[in-house]
Amino acid sequence: MNVEKMLTELYSKARAGVTYEPQPYAKWNKEYARRLSESFGVKITLRAGRSKIRGATLSITTGNGPATYEITMYENQPGNLEHEIAHYIQFGIFGRECLMDRRNYAREEIMAESTAYVLSMMAGNQTREARSVPYIRRYMKDAGTEPESLMPNIRARVEEFMRHGVVPPKYTSIIQKPRFKYGRCGRRLRHVYEQDGDSATCVRCRSEAPAILVRMYGEPAPIVA
Repeated sequence: MNVEKMLTELYSKARAGVTYEPQPYAKWNKEYARRLSESFGVKITLRAGRSKIRGATLSITTGNGPATYEITMYENQPGNLEHEIAHYIQFGIFGRECLMDRRNYAREEIMAESTAYVLSMMAGNQTREARSVPYIRRYMKDAGTEPESLMPNIRARVEEFMRHGVVPPKYTSIIQKPRFKYGRCGRRLRHVYEQDGDSATCVRCRSEAPAILVRMYGEPAPIVA
């Protein structure tokens, strides 16, 4: 596991301004999320398709008792969950606080995304590179230091993740069919028809409609895995 070599290649591509085509979504692996939740003691909620928010978030609740942590996943891309777990390792396991000034926030984001990148590449989820390269590039200037100087901290998070023995799965990409919005589907929502040949079926209520009608009167719908 040559973490330093993987990270050196990642940062070189970020500096070079390499660009990528949008990557496909993947199916949720609920068993993997459950095992992570049990192993790390953090609540994980999957909410794909219920929000326009992308990615994932880690919320920390503090009070009179111990802090509680909850990861909410809004978009299923390989590495999103590992990115938030990397944040959790920093705060919940290492007990280190991230000062919310621009410099420290940028460094924390670089370390979390680098951790997700390493874990994804180890699992064979190559599509994470298209997310990691521009993400790292976004924060490199604000970090005020070369990302290579953060490698020891990143390696520590990768090792902590692996110590829990929950190996990231190899995700399978979803082959999306054309989708269109049209008509009403209850709860003030529109049907989201998935076109399949000469017919179309709503992914919400499973009602059917002629594909030609959907194409003529529908509008392109956002694809949500």
